[in-house]
Amino acid sequence: MIRVKLLLLIGLVGGSTTAFVPRLFQPSATVSHNERRKSSVLLHMSQFDVSKPTFDLFSLRSVRGDALTKYNSLNQSEPLRINLFGLLALTFFASPWLAQELNNNSSDMLSLPVIAVAMVAGVGSTGLFVRECQRRSKQLTRMEKELNALGLTLRLPSNPLADAPFQTAQPLAQLMNKSARAVRLLALSGTAEQLKSALLPLQVLQRRLVQASTYVVVIPTDGSSSDDWGLDSNQRNGFLADAGNTNDWKEYFDSLAVAASSEDGSSEFRWFGISAIGRSFGSGKGEVPEWLQILGQHLRPTDILLDETDPSQDDVDGVLAQQKTFYDALREGKLDEMKQVCSTQPANQVSAVMEEGGRLDEWKTCLEEGARPAGMKLGDADVMVVSDTDFPLLRVSTRQPCWRYKAGLEQMPKGNGN
Repeated sequence: MIRVKLLLLIGLVGGSTTAFVPRLFQPSATVSHNERRKSSVLLHMSQFDVSKPTFDLFSLRSVRGDALTKYNSLNQSEPLRINLFGLLALTFFASPWLAQELNNNSSDMLSLPVIAVAMVAGVGSTGLFVRECQRRSKQLTRMEKELNALGLTLRLPSNPLADAPFQTAQPLAQLMNKSARAVRLLALSGTAEQLKSALLPLQVLQRRLVQASTYVVVIPTDGSSSDDWGLDSNQRNGFLADAGNTNDWKEYFDSLAVAASSEDGSSEFRWFGISAIGRSFGSGKGEVPEWLQILGQHLRPTDILLDETDPSQDDVDGVLAQQKTFYDALREGKLDEMKQVCSTQPANQVSAVMEEGGRLDEWKTCLEEGARPAGMKLGDADVMVVSDTDFPLLRVSTRQPCWRYKAGLEQMPKGNGN
């Protein structure tokens, strides 16, 4: 009897298996099922957007989803502090009610001094809670601006031998992820007159910008062109990039003006910089920044600096000779040569620092052993003729920590190498 039951059970299992196997090997049904599943997955992927706004309870506003994810990955302790301060505030404020609910005996009620201390502690915890929430909101706002900037399209300059002056437009984030070299960006916006004054120092610093893999994109607010900015439209500049969609860049700058509550943000000069990792290293409005300071702090060279001399005309050779004399005296501590090559007229930039409380040491002190940059090296000295009387001149590169990337922008009179 037992043997019959076992055979019957095996027969039932085998029958169900044989009945199920043919359905597994039906080619048409399997292919159609896989196609439907694949199309469903692709549809879900197309509908999923990491940048979709998400409501943030602590900021009380909608935030980009990718910005919120980035914030949570970089700031793991800050949300914990926010929750802790919020919980403490609720606990302190609710302590009189909790004491009444937990203790039936009226003699165990909190006294007025204890309640007052609890209220003060609750106010303090609330203040800390609000402070942390404000910090969170500021960081999220900054990250949103950075991510919005990475979505803007840009066309990098082409090889000098290429037919087209610029490459195909690509989002800035894609350029940073796929480029063999680190891509940094300086974006300028303003009128033709403002852009001309801002681009003149950058023209002098163009070799330094190329060394730092930094590109400059210009967004005019008055419809001006490169000829109006003091740039030759027929000449290719290795540091100058082109906006892929100018309207998107204008809208982005307008959003920055609205965020800053600027009354006349459309015509005001504005700029911002993006590092190679997609983070903002600076921004400003109104006045043109000190590009030398920005280059030294945030845009350090990525190329190897070589000791070489520029072939130039006779007029330029005199300026380069003066430059070489100055830095030789600086490295070797030659006080007499330093006094001969330096002008006695005050420099506006140095005077501005002195007026704000800065201190200026004498050359005798600066050239002492241990104080001067003895191991400094020059790289790619460059001269650009601005007028018949002045030469803006640039020296880049040094290997000393205190003098690293210190650049000198000087004006020297033209004629006879003096």
